Amino acid sequence: MTEQYTQIKILLTRRLQSMKDEATARRRFTLKQQVEELEHLIKMMERELGIEERINTNANSESSSQNGASV
Repeated sequence: MTEQYTQIKILLTRRLQSMKDEATARRRFTLKQQVEELEHLIKMMERELGIEERINTNANSESSSQNGASV
């Protein structure tokens, strides 16, 4: 992944953790649960992006190998 992606991931992780900590400190357990749900959705999205990226990488490598074989 790119450096920009890594920075975004770190910022999101830190922000969500601080929101959970604040919700716990204020005894707002519903808010904490909502933040945890957001964390889970982000992880699901990361997995899907990873799968999509691998599919695209495989498709590109297959097409380039086919182009190389036909030349």
